Amino acid sequence: MAGNRPQSDQRIVLAENTGRLPRFQTRTVIAQEGSTRKVYKYAVNEHALPFLEDIIMREMANREYFREAFRVLSGTLQRERIEYEYVPFPSLLDIMTNHLRRKRFSEADDVFKSYVKRVQSLQQVRVFPEDFVGFVVDGSCCRESEMLCLRRGVLDLIPRNIVLAHEEWVVLDNEWSFDFPIPQVFVLFRAIRDTSIALQNEIRAAASKEVPVVNLLAHGTHDIYVPRKWIGYMESESTSLRQMLRWECGFQRYVVGEDYVSSGRVKRFPKTRIKVPIWHQERCGRSATAISRLIKRLPRMKRYAR
Repeated sequence: MAGNRPQSDQRIVLAENTGRLPRFQTRTVIAQEGSTRKVYKYAVNEHALPFLEDIIMREMANREYFREAFRVLSGTLQRERIEYEYVPFPSLLDIMTNHLRRKRFSEADDVFKSYVKRVQSLQQVRVFPEDFVGFVVDGSCCRESEMLCLRRGVLDLIPRNIVLAHEEWVVLDNEWSFDFPIPQVFVLFRAIRDTSIALQNEIRAAASKEVPVVNLLAHGTHDIYVPRKWIGYMESESTSLRQMLRWECGFQRYVVGEDYVSSGRVKRFPKTRIKVPIWHQERCGRSATAISRLIKRLPRMKRYAR
């Protein structure tokens, strides 16, 4: 029985990314080895072995790029796996969840504002991100207007992938980082979209006169409410929410294949509300399952610390 295994043989699977294309499929586990814990990321098949090498190179590049703003959790490549230190601290998403469940939206908002400030402190360049746009639209693209971009394509620099270890902001997931600029607003858009989906019930419960929320996005027949204070972070003169959703869909297809259908939609007539029904399981079981599946398909590891 599992309970009778020696301590050194204990394994907890954090992520099983078999829904991706074969060349990106990985498995992440926590291993208890004596008195210490390690985190291992394995290639699920031989086709994914080069991806592990890519991850190591991307971690090295991000370590130089992030400098004082973030610390990269770098691993060591060992044949078919990467070894990481175990980081027993809460993610920014965990911290925000805790604040919202205690009706402390101001504190949760402060965490998010600190995150935005750090993202905005990264080295930037104003260009038309031709390589990025060609990547997410799967082909060549017409040159459009310039926009403010991060110099590196750190697509998964979002709250669920960052832990607060004392005074250090540690980035756990660097799989999806590229050597070309990406729009800064798209990183913030991904952060707000992912966080709003993950904390949808907490955001709905927090809705009030002091904390108005907007059903800005939707997936299927169900609205995704976003705190009105966060909407400004996603606004840009150079692109639109609809365009960024198309970019997101293109990125997902790169990771999981052409079977990926939709990343949702922008509401045509969004409404600001100060009271929103909670998604009760008995009423919205199918909806919750759909959203859960959507989150799981996002190209990221589960956080190492809970």
